[in-house]
Amino acid sequence: MITFQRAYMYNTWFALFLLISIFATPVFADSDSGHDETAEKGMDEFFKGASQKNGWSIFYEGMTLQGKRIEIAGGPHWLSMHGGGCASCHGEKGQGGFTPMMCNKKTPPIYLKALMGSEHEHNGMKEKHTPYTIKTIRRALEFSINPAAERLDPCMPKWYLWDDDFRDLLFYLKMIGE
Repeated sequence: MITFQRAYMYNTWFALFLLISIFATPVFADSDSGHDETAEKGMDEFFKGASQKNGWSIFYEGMTLQGKRIEIAGGPHWLSMHGGGCASCHGEKGQGGFTPMMCNKKTPPIYLKALMGSEHEHNGMKEKHTPYTIKTIRRALEFSINPAAERLDPCMPKWYLWDDDFRDLLFYLKMIGE
């Protein structure tokens, strides 16, 4: 039987954990002036051994070919309940322009050419943005931070991908943008 005092203690610790999670989430700035190790190795080297099929599965279903669901935090509540991947919000070809249920903003395109370029079509207009690198795409997926070190829309989930799954997803985003 939990006493009032113990319940109060658990609630206090839980509230403290939530506050730390919300306010201590790191906001990253590129301290290395845009230096990206993968740019030096080249995109071909980064994509060496990539699986387009696994990238497809992650993009559309939010799970790997082995049936492992990609862990997410945040984003639309229905996404974590019913599953789905990037295509659920960004469209079949990663073209964006959709307003996901329970969100109030249209999604941007996420095919690799749009992310790594400095300009893309969004909501019927040309938009300029700081180009993404492999490193900043990973940061956007895991921490919802864009290359300019600004938070992405709260509807953007935080996805936790293994290195191979991240590479496979980016390889698929490259394929659909060509």
